[in-house]
Amino acid sequence: MSNSPWAKPVEPRHQAVLLGPTLDERIPPNDDIRRLDALLNEVDWSAWEKKYDLRRGQPPIHPRLVAGTILFCLMRGFRSSRRMEDATGRRIDMMWFLEGRTIDHSTLCEFQQKFAEELPPLFAEIGRRAAALRPRKEAVCVGVDGTRERANSDRHGARTAASLERRLKEVADKSEALLRELATTDLLDAATEALEAGDETLADKADAAAIHAQLEALEHQRTKLQTALERARERDEAKQRNDGPSATPVRVPVTDSDAHLLPNKEGGYAPNYTAMVVVDLNSGAILDASIADGGDEAGALAPTVKAAGECLDAPVEAVVADGNFATGENLEHFDGAEGRATLYSPATPTVAPAAIRDDPTQPVEENKWNDLPVNRHAKTKTTTLAREAFLYDASADCFYCPQGRRLRCASREDRATRKGGRVARRRYKCDNCDDCPLSSRCRGPGGVRPRTVSRDEHQPYRDNLVKRMSDPASKALYARRAPMVEGVFGVIKHVMDVRRFLTRGRAKVACEWKWVCMAFNTRKILRGGPTAAPQPAGPTIGGRWRLLEAFSQTLCDHFRFFRPLSCPN
Repeated sequence: MSNSPWAKPVEPRHQAVLLGPTLDERIPPNDDIRRLDALLNEVDWSAWEKKYDLRRGQPPIHPRLVAGTILFCLMRGFRSSRRMEDATGRRIDMMWFLEGRTIDHSTLCEFQQKFAEELPPLFAEIGRRAAALRPRKEAVCVGVDGTRERANSDRHGARTAASLERRLKEVADKSEALLRELATTDLLDAATEALEAGDETLADKADAAAIHAQLEALEHQRTKLQTALERARERDEAKQRNDGPSATPVRVPVTDSDAHLLPNKEGGYAPNYTAMVVVDLNSGAILDASIADGGDEAGALAPTVKAAGECLDAPVEAVVADGNFATGENLEHFDGAEGRATLYSPATPTVAPAAIRDDPTQPVEENKWNDLPVNRHAKTKTTTLAREAFLYDASADCFYCPQGRRLRCASREDRATRKGGRVARRRYKCDNCDDCPLSSRCRGPGGVRPRTVSRDEHQPYRDNLVKRMSDPASKALYARRAPMVEGVFGVIKHVMDVRRFLTRGRAKVACEWKWVCMAFNTRKILRGGPTAAPQPAGPTIGGRWRLLEAFSQTLCDHFRFFRPLSCPN
């Protein structure tokens, strides 16, 4: 092999090394693991330390090291606790960080849920540090959005309430049959005595143990089905309040009943969670991470924005979100009280340009009739003039149709919302539609009832949103949403490989999502932090050679046959 044209090994596997490099010398001076170690050393871990019992058992590994291992592995795309355990024993940077310790996968898995109460303060601390990377030259503006993340549940295991009731009855019948079998063969007492005495001679013990195992499995299945049935009934009631008594029954995943069947972007439906983030538009840091209730992203807007302000300890002045968040309740919350943030979101004009005229009592010109907006009804395959073709007069509290006829307030009612609240709504009815030249277009072919138009209590806030979004500065602010917020989801899904959750239950999933988003912020700090990582503090190879040279000189003074070593350059 001496004449081989290939490169020779630098460090042969079986070569004994007298003065080998230390772990500290193997890690580059500005490596991410050094920055992570310096970052976590600045965090107060006293609340985490209080959960450990230091009086019994082996000394535990400090929570700073366990949390750092989880964050570093999440940044590298290692989500499984077993892959994290493998990294602690194989990766040189993990060996340096843990100083030769290894962490079991069960410890890493339990750690993420054990400190669920202590996690939000740590998340806020990391978020503030990530947001401080860029100097703030403007007011606090945040972008809010949600994304679908697959739940840890069988895609085809969702059932309706009626199906769950039938399945529960089948489980109950099987359990009763097994109990009758135990009673008739008189195996219950014999199995109990055998288990207590440890007697392996009873011939019926194996049969009894098998039956007990089946009963335990059925009881576990019954618990899951009962939980799913309760969720299905709750969601059916909520859907019936919104869609009426004839609403389609909701299907609930049995494996993870907290998940919801939501549409996937790639097509079809599957058990999903809606993961929310609030991103600082100035720095791109995640200020809050939460799990919305089902697909109700809009309902989670106000709490998440409040949490983002608490994270920065500064009021949020502008919220940028897509059109799904511009509900009446959110517009009233943000624009209806002084001192709250202003919501910027795409807004549909409440009045069509073709319907605008100086005097609303005068009809629209006939050459503009075809430009009036219409609503298309799929069931009847007909079209009617849309609400945007009617002008509202706030001073007279009435509408004017495209022919200039008045629609007076005919009734008032409260409409139920998805969350069980009530929204006041008024209905306006035309006095006479019979001789109107637009009657067939306005009421549809064959329409005989007078035309009605509704207006709820949130419509003034929608009108204000339309005016606000017509300003070029508002459009420029909204244009910053997609690169920041969608970029966050792109990194989390494509770089960190987070496309589905590993835990079950909304509480555990919310905790897992906070760990993922905190790892994103940590990654941003390590990549863009101005502070340099601490330099290696241990002795260098040259320093160790000089120590060995001095020691050899001492040996020369005592032994004449010993030759001193010379330090290499």
